[in-house]
Amino acid sequence: MPKDFAREKDIGTFFIILQIDTFIYFIRRMKSTRFRVGFWLTIAVITMALSHAFTIGYGTGFLSRGRALLALQQAKQHSQSYAPSLLTVHYERRNGSAEEILQLEIDTTYRPIGKNAFTYEMICDRKLALQTSGGEHFTEEQAHLCFVEGTKREWIKLDKAKVISGYDCIASVSAENGHNWQAWYTTQLPHCAADARVSDGLEGLILWAKDAEGEYSLKATNIEVKLV
Repeated sequence: MPKDFAREKDIGTFFIILQIDTFIYFIRRMKSTRFRVGFWLTIAVITMALSHAFTIGYGTGFLSRGRALLALQQAKQHSQSYAPSLLTVHYERRNGSAEEILQLEIDTTYRPIGKNAFTYEMICDRKLALQTSGGEHFTEEQAHLCFVEGTKREWIKLDKAKVISGYDCIASVSAENGHNWQAWYTTQLPHCAADARVSDGLEGLILWAKDAEGEYSLKATNIEVKLV
């Protein structure tokens, strides 16, 4: 038998004997009460450390890392839902005998609450811009009046529905400063992911509106939605 092979065999035998001796020593020490207490205490500490490593707290309670990873995976699968979008609505506005075109642009973006695998909520942010065809710009607060919810104007929902420009709309009425208004709005615009929370509270985009006197009217004539 070659010497090198014999030497490797002897070394292998040595480590096997060492492992057996270590195992026997461990079994014998298990009979010691102090050793058992220390052993199980070590196991408890390791278990708590692993538990902490795979959990994350959000102020109240704990959300498992596994759930967070699952939420992230679902978010990736529905990444199209979180894609930024630009909604452009052209309105035909009549005020007395004057007629003009208004353009409303709604830039929608999303931002996560949390970081990476620990994202636990998606926020839907919107930036509004309203202007006339002549270049006159309205304030963002004025642009908010194109919605029925989240504004200073109070609307009362009616049990009426119809389709405008391919979108399901609901009728509503409002009274302000002695003027009565009727509007049809849709909850299908602007687009927002179902599990995202809208930061500005604006809901129900108005596609058609008029006053009771017939002096003022606003009607959507063209709607475009683009993914940015």
